[in-house]
Amino acid sequence: MQFGRFCLVLALLGSGACEPMSPVKKQASPTTAEIRRGMVMEGSPRERKQRAMEEMVRQIEPSLHGKSSKFPVYLAFFKRAFVGDTRLFAFDVSGNATWDGKVRLKGYAEYPEEHQTLTDFLKCLGFTIADDQIIALPAAGLGDTPFALVKATHTTLYDRPDKPRENMSEALLGDPLFLLMSTEDGNYYLCHSADGYVGYVAAADVMRVNAAELTESQSLPRATVTRSCVVDDVPVPAGTHLHVHDGRVDLPGGKNDLILPADSVQVTDEKQYMARITPILEAARGFMGTKYVWGAKTLDGIDCSGLVQTAYQTQGIRLPRDADQQAYVGQLVGTRWYRSGLRAGDSLFFLSGGGRVSHTALYIGDQEYIEASGPGVKMTSFDPKSPAYDPHRDKTFCFAKRVLD
Repeated sequence: MQFGRFCLVLALLGSGACEPMSPVKKQASPTTAEIRRGMVMEGSPRERKQRAMEEMVRQIEPSLHGKSSKFPVYLAFFKRAFVGDTRLFAFDVSGNATWDGKVRLKGYAEYPEEHQTLTDFLKCLGFTIADDQIIALPAAGLGDTPFALVKATHTTLYDRPDKPRENMSEALLGDPLFLLMSTEDGNYYLCHSADGYVGYVAAADVMRVNAAELTESQSLPRATVTRSCVVDDVPVPAGTHLHVHDGRVDLPGGKNDLILPADSVQVTDEKQYMARITPILEAARGFMGTKYVWGAKTLDGIDCSGLVQTAYQTQGIRLPRDADQQAYVGQLVGTRWYRSGLRAGDSLFFLSGGGRVSHTALYIGDQEYIEASGPGVKMTSFDPKSPAYDPHRDKTFCFAKRVLD
């Protein structure tokens, strides 16, 4: 479920370009059509997508006829109006347009949905893509180690590698990083931090790892530092999460492993974690078969974010109402290109054709998840061999967040 009519317009946008539409036949009574955030859901999906694109484009160019001189303005509008929060989504595209409407683009986009929607947006304005050099992330040059662990006490995430720049966030000792690309000089990595934020971190502060090493570093038991302390001359900030092995916490690189003071750490093992997450999953299973109803969250009807919110609420954990709001909560533990670290109870998020978070579900384990999706609440699988496999969900999965750790 999305927030506001503006977000709904974005959610309706698919992969089709903005083309001339044939008149849409009105239904006998508009009240018979479903209404979502003030928009009547009538017409075919393709017609709704086309109307949504035109409605958005008219906000910046009422005539739908783009002007080459205004091309930078169009790009700025697209980034603001179409791309999900750039603190969570890596997207940076620049370009120019010639007098005859031919466009050249360069930059990067994390998800092909964003790339395709930009193409559709420009076509709707009458432009022709003559040269498209937008890089897909994560960049192929990262090889088989597209992840990292923070080995410094803490490191800053910047909005750009060069000064002047803004501090976006910080990553703490042992935090996982999902790398997206390296700067040409190799001094910085564009990445997602553990909270999902996008930024550049100093390469000297991190240790590159592969998928198996990342999964191992995030496995249980885990130690949460509850009070900042200094152990063996190593400052350990409060909030740090580190893997526990043989009673000692593992530091990136396996050197100088520490024994933390008992009054400064809380250790969570698999049994403790499952004791907290099992009632949440059972609450979600209690809605199996409940019909999908936009904006609802009871056995009379429920939507995707309502299912996740209500399941957690049964255990006193209150999440935001809508999927795109819930996407801010928790630790980033999975991406479209990395799913081996998923654990039962993780919140899964999926993109619309327009590149925005439009759906959420709860991971159960063994590649299965529970979701509220028409016609009702059901179990779905990421496994192509399973009868519950949904190729559309598999393709549009975006990332996963862990609310409890």
